[in-house]
Amino acid sequence: MKLRLLPKKFAICRLVSTASLPAWAIAGEHFSIVRTPEEFSIVCEEKFAPEEIQKEVGWQAFQVLESLDFSEVGLLASLSKTLADAKICLFAFSTYDTDYILVKVKSVSAATKALQKAGHTVEQLAKKSSVV
Repeated sequence: MKLRLLPKKFAICRLVSTASLPAWAIAGEHFSIVRTPEEFSIVCEEKFAPEEIQKEVGWQAFQVLESLDFSEVGLLASLSKTLADAKICLFAFSTYDTDYILVKVKSVSAATKALQKAGHTVEQLAKKSSVV
């Protein structure tokens, strides 16, 4: 499977289930929003997550580059088992077309090695620099 390591850091945030959608949640290029009767969870770029909310920071994302078919079985399980065998915690979310696997920044190198050892290809994007 082909993966891309995104250069941004992410936060996993928890709001009360009745909270309104805050503008900061959709400020970046990548975000995921899930609401249930019990909670309101937001994955967003870390730099946009306010200090005063409940959150876990310091995550980086691997994006699955292949478009996934809903009939395919075990793709996410394959990635999560590889990382579990390497003792690496993850947080996953999916879109209509693909999956994202988040790991703690301190585990990115070990996760990359484990995924490559399992036969996956990991492409790394360079951080965008500003021209002054």
